[in-house]
Formats: sequence, structure tokens, C-alpha cells
Amino acid sequence: MSVFELRRPDLLLVEDERGQRSFGGDQLWYPKAGYIPGGACGATVASNMIVYLLRTRPGLYAAAETRRGTLGLAEPLSDAVNTKAGFMEFMKQVYPFFLPRAGGLMSDHFCEGMDFFANEYGLSCSTDSIIITVSRSKRQKSSDVSAFIRDSLYDDIPVAFLTLSAGQAEGLENWHWVTIIEYDDKAARAKIANNCVVTWTDVGVWLETSIMGGAFVSLRE
Repeated sequence: MSVFELRRPDLLLVEDERGQRSFGGDQLWYPKAGYIPGGACGATVASNMIVYLLRTRPGLYAAAETRRGTLGLAEPLSDAVNTKAGFMEFMKQVYPFFLPRAGGLMSDHFCEGMDFFANEYGLSCSTDSIIITVSRSKRQKSSDVSAFIRDSLYDDIPVAFLTLSAGQAEGLENWHWVTIIEYDDKAARAKIANNCVVTWTDVGVWLETSIMGGAFVSLRE
């Protein structure tokens, strides 16, 4: 087996007011008042991860519901996040834990935000990460990165991917977070959700050509 993917990616399909469906959230859904839409990619990816985790782990969702009712939503999560309006309301709950800093939201702040969110909502999970350094000579091997992504998806957990520079990898942006939902281990290629758009990118090429590095973050139950 060389391809690993989420078992229920359909749980992240979101329908807008026109009946059109897209994948996960978009940072530009955040209103300008009180938010920084252009710097909320981290909060958006975290929302994707948390929604998927809660929708596929009844025990975790029950714990969150016990702690915070319907999580600040007008209806249960499974009903609310099927629509753009409901997903955006959940994204608003997540945003305060992933506030962009002056230099953006780095991986340590992302992990810290996820840990704080888990504690606030009574979720028994923690973060795990791989930091990709600026120095190419000191970076983890492609096989180690592949194993990290593969193991997370095998456990049915999306991976948050921070690209400080896209290098020569297609489908990526500088200083940006995306969600990995599928991975071809043999080709080192990942299917990513980037602000509702799903595309493929070459992780191996990124590791070789990114001049700033980045990170991969997963959750562990």
C-alpha cells in the first residue's frame, strides 16, 4: 500500500448559500471586523483538523459537548458544519487560539493553540510535529517526513503543513498553512486542501527546494 488518505473526506465538504460544495474552510470567510482574514490560514487549517477529529471520534465530541454544549453553535456540530455559515461560526470559535503574530503563525504557536483548544474543550489529544529547518543540510530525510504524514493519515488524522517558502513545489504558497488529506508514499506527493481548493503537491520537491523550511503538525489521541 502506498496511498494513505482520510477515511471520510466527505465529512469536510461544505455547502454554500448557492448550493455549491467545497472542501473545508477558507480564511477569507472571516469577516474583516475583529479578524485578520489574510493571516488566518493557521486557524482555518486547525478548524479543518478539529472538525474532522470531532466528527470521526464520538467520544471526543461527547467530551467537548459536555464541556461546552454545542460548541458555541446554534445546532450540533455534525449539522452545523455542513454549511458555509455553520463552518464559519465554528472557525470563529477556533480563531482566538490561533491568532497570527507579527511574523505569522509559526509551528510552535500552532501546537500551543491546539493544546490550549484541547484543554478548553476537554479533548484528550495532543500535538506532534516535525520542524523543517532553514538549513537544507540539517533537514529531516524525505523518508522520515513521509513516515510522519503516512502514520497520521493511517490513524485517520489530517496533517497541518506550514510552508514558509514554497520552493519549486506546485500548489503551495509562501508563509502559508494547508491541510494534507491524502499522501502517495511512493511518489512523496500530497493532496492538500488550500482555502477550499483541493490539489496535489510534491513534498519531495518542497523539501529539496524550499529556502525557508516549515513544519508538519498532527494530533495524537
